[in-house]
Amino acid sequence: MSNEQLKIILGTIILIFLLGVFLWGPKELPAYKLQMLALFFALFAGLCGYLFLGSMDLQTTFDLPEMGATTIEASGGFAMFVFVMIWWNSRFSPVGKITEVQLLERIKTFENAIAEKFPPIQTKEEADTPLADEDKTEYERLIAELKKNEEQAKKHFDEEIERRLDTQLSLAGVLLRDAKYQEAEAAYRVILSADPDNTLVLNGLGITLLHLARFDKAEPLMRRALEIDEASFGPDHSTVATALNNLAGLLQATNRLEEAEPRMRRALEIDEASFGPKHPEVARDLNNLAQLLQATNRMEEAEPLMRRALEIDEAAFGPDHPKVAIRLNNLAALLQATNRMEKAEPLMRRALEIDEAAFGPDHPKVAIRLNNLAALLQAKNRMEEAEPLLHRALDIFDKSLGSDHPDTRTVRENLEKLQKRLRDPEE
Repeated sequence: MSNEQLKIILGTIILIFLLGVFLWGPKELPAYKLQMLALFFALFAGLCGYLFLGSMDLQTTFDLPEMGATTIEASGGFAMFVFVMIWWNSRFSPVGKITEVQLLERIKTFENAIAEKFPPIQTKEEADTPLADEDKTEYERLIAELKKNEEQAKKHFDEEIERRLDTQLSLAGVLLRDAKYQEAEAAYRVILSADPDNTLVLNGLGITLLHLARFDKAEPLMRRALEIDEASFGPDHSTVATALNNLAGLLQATNRLEEAEPRMRRALEIDEASFGPKHPEVARDLNNLAQLLQATNRMEEAEPLMRRALEIDEAAFGPDHPKVAIRLNNLAALLQATNRMEKAEPLMRRALEIDEAAFGPDHPKVAIRLNNLAALLQAKNRMEEAEPLLHRALDIFDKSLGSDHPDTRTVRENLEKLQKRLRDPEE
């Protein structure tokens, strides 16, 4: 092989190496790995300089106060070696330097951002409120950056990063809000195994199990959370009101209305005293109590509570917020139950529009709205309009919750009854 051919080969190798570093190489390395890479490249560049220029000369001249005049002159391969070493240790290096302390501090920054932006889920209403599109994008970015830095810590420093409790709670809460209930349950159980008396975990897991209709598993968690909060904060704290509401909601779901009502009324009293009469927490309490009153056929008591809750949330969140959709749907259900169909339908359609815009068309919350609207249309004898709504609701529940979930079974039964009425209208 001639000297010219060797030069071409080595020059090509250097070019490919540089392109690889710039395009596909790591953006940062620990100091020792960076120095190893710099030394390898500098030696290789020095060899190429020697082959191209035929020399390895060095002469120095520069002034130092302690030493007097000194001269440095470098040429050929040595000049290339020195130049590359200086370059790789400057701010213009293609690969940055990262220390273990810097990396751990960066991980801490991302965990802080996640915990602040996505606080733990403590109520069913919070679980049923979706992430806005921009929040979902920000969540995905933060998680990607956190994982990337955790992988760097493991790869470069053999550091196993254990995520903080608040970060784990935030991630579990996002899964819950995204209706990924099985994944949320698994995440909460991991946290609970490490911290069994943490009420944030107990409430989050209890609400998850409530969505999965595993009431017997949810109840002891909610009772334990209430017991701990009362002991920690006293009987009149707003945190206790949240725990009371969670437990009351479960009792209502299991048809123990007499047990649920005093807990709901106590929660309302606590929150009105804590926040004032026009706070969203109060709207939540009013809504819960009104639904219970409706379930016990006390419509005249329930309606003003529902209207007050709607008014509070529209003022607090605006007319297109998912919490407003909840209030609209509940008020519409009461109007339907009291045979005011014409007033109920526009409220239900508005609730559906809000949730489709907030959750997307395939969220379980949308399926609930579709099922409710279909029931109202059937009550008005508009069967053909109701059928496609039930088909769509069943498809959503089947994919998101599974075919054996109570909500899926309920919609399936509703659809079968409707189809039977369409086939045999005289029955």
